[in-house]
Amino acid sequence: MNCMDKSQNMHYEWFDESFSRPLFKHLYKDNKDLDFIASHVCKELGLKQSERTLTALKAFLLDLYLVDKLTKGEGSIGVFTSDGKQSKKGSIQYSILKCGRSIFKKILSALEDREFILIKSGNIGHSTKIKAEPKLVVMVERKGLSTAKYKYKATYPIVFNQNNLKSDKKHKNVPKDVARDFGLEELNDYSKLLLQSDIAIGDDSLLGFEKRIKRVFTDSNCNAGGRIYGPIWQRLPKKLRGYIKINGKNTVELDIITTHPLIAYALAGKDLTKLVEGGDSPYRIRYWQGKENPIDRVLSKKILLILFNTSSKESAEKAIRKFLKTGGKGKVSPLQERVDELDLNGVSISDLVDGLVGTNTSIRELFFSEGWKRLNKIESEICIDVIKHFTNKETAILTVHDSFIIQSSFKEELRSVIIDSIKRVLSVDFFNESGLISEEIKESMSRQQIRVMLSACRTVKTKDKYRSERVKYLTEKT
Repeated sequence: MNCMDKSQNMHYEWFDESFSRPLFKHLYKDNKDLDFIASHVCKELGLKQSERTLTALKAFLLDLYLVDKLTKGEGSIGVFTSDGKQSKKGSIQYSILKCGRSIFKKILSALEDREFILIKSGNIGHSTKIKAEPKLVVMVERKGLSTAKYKYKATYPIVFNQNNLKSDKKHKNVPKDVARDFGLEELNDYSKLLLQSDIAIGDDSLLGFEKRIKRVFTDSNCNAGGRIYGPIWQRLPKKLRGYIKINGKNTVELDIITTHPLIAYALAGKDLTKLVEGGDSPYRIRYWQGKENPIDRVLSKKILLILFNTSSKESAEKAIRKFLKTGGKGKVSPLQERVDELDLNGVSISDLVDGLVGTNTSIRELFFSEGWKRLNKIESEICIDVIKHFTNKETAILTVHDSFIIQSSFKEELRSVIIDSIKRVLSVDFFNESGLISEEIKESMSRQQIRVMLSACRTVKTKDKYRSERVKYLTEKT
C-alpha cells in the first residue's frame, strides 16, 4: 500500500474533495441494492464480511462513485490522518465515518491491490487523495449502482446559526411556531418544486443534494439574517450561471442593483434611484476626480460593504487592508496600486473610510454596527416574496441572494415581480424603477469549459480564493 508514501504536491493535479460525507449525506444503511453490491465487492477483495466492514465499504463506494460521476472521473475523496495532520505512525481513517484504522486500512489495501482505486498522499496538513479507477466504476454499475438510486435526507428549511460551534453542527432548526411566520410551508413547497424540476448546467443535470436550500438566520427569533443558502448555483461563477437550463429551457438572470445601499437609503426615507438620477452616487468620494473609473467603483463598493459588515472603524480598516492583498498570485492588486497612488498624495485608508462615511451621512447609523444583519433580513424578505409568487405558479426560480434565475420566457414577469416586491417590502415608490434591475450578460464558453468549471465547483465547496484559482487553472487547460 502506498497511501502513506512520500507526500506529493497535487495543488492542481486532483480535485481537493475532503468533505464528501458532510456534502452528500446520502442514506446507505438500509439499501438492499447497496448491500448486494458491497457484499460482491467484499468477495472480490477477499475481505471478511463483518457488519463494520460492510458498513464502511458501502459509504466509501457511494462516495467514490458519486464523486467520479459528478466530475467525469476527475474527482477524489480526501482521507486525513487520525489527528488531522501527519502523525508519527502515519495512521489513517475515514474521519467522517469514524471508521477504525485497521478496518479502513484493510479496505484501502485490498482496493488498491486490485487496482480499483488510485491513491496519492498530500502534503502535511492536506488529505490523502483517493480516486476510483474505471474498473471499479464499471463493476458497481454492472451490479446496479447509479446516481438515480442515491437517497438524501430531507432538510428542515429554516435554521439559525449557533456561534462557536463546529461548522457541521452550526445550524439549529428554528422552532416551528416561529418558523411558520418566516415561510416554513412556502419554503417546503419551494424545495419540493426544485427537486421535481430538471435543473441542468450545460449537459449535466443536478442531483437532489445540489438543489437543497435553507433559510439561515443569525438568531432563533429570526430577527436578523435570513438569506437562502445551500444550492450549488450559489457558488458557480457568474459566467457559468449563464448556462443553467430549467426543464430544458434557457434562462436569464436578473439582479437587484446596489441592494444594500438601496435598502439602507430606503430605511432612511430616501430614494437612491432619485439621488443617482440627480448625479449623486453612494460610491463617490472627493478623492475620485470627476466620474469614478471602474477600479475606484470596485474599491468604493467593497469599502461600503465592509462598513456595513464590521463593528468598528478599526476592524473595517483591517478588513480593507486584507481585501487589497487579494490580487492574482505573484501580482499586485490593481486596487492596491490605486491606494498606493493615493498614499503618495497623503490619502490613507482611514481617509477613504471617512470619505465614504461623509458621502453617506444619511445611512451612517448602519456603519460599524454590523448593519448587514438588518440589511440581509430585509433583502431576504424581498427574495422570499419573489420565490412565493413563482412557487405558487409552479414555476421554478433559482436565487443567488439578490439575483434570480428563471426561464427566459418569464423574464419580463420576473422583472415586474422583483420591482413590486422591493416596493412592497421597502414601502417606497421609486423615481426610476428601471434603475432597480440589471440583467447579467451571457459570456461565451465552450462545452468543455462548462464541464470542467462545473466539476471544480461540485468538488471545491469552500475557500473562495482557492476555488476561483482552481477553476481558472482548469479552464485555461481546456
